[in-house]
Amino acid sequence: MKLLIFGEPALYVDKVDFKRLLKRCQTETNWQIKQVNPLTREGVANMELYDLVSTPAFVAVRDDGSPIKIWQGDLPTFADLSAYLVSGF
Repeated sequence: MKLLIFGEPALYVDKVDFKRLLKRCQTETNWQIKQVNPLTREGVANMELYDLVSTPAFVAVRDDGSPIKIWQGDLPTFADLSAYLVSGF
């Protein structure tokens, strides 16, 4: 399973929570995590591919690239991410 992360929050308080969540995902899991800059050509193409309209956005994807779950605008909790990335549903 892979976790794609598009952008990051604009508000400082949200950025702190975002960085905390990202660090926890990197240290406590073996997920493949890829941060995607939504302002690049690749980022825009991926946002269109997954039908994303706001950032930050988190996309849990299978190994074949098909989406399992998409979160947009608000940060998901670590428990929410785990539920989808561990089970694959």
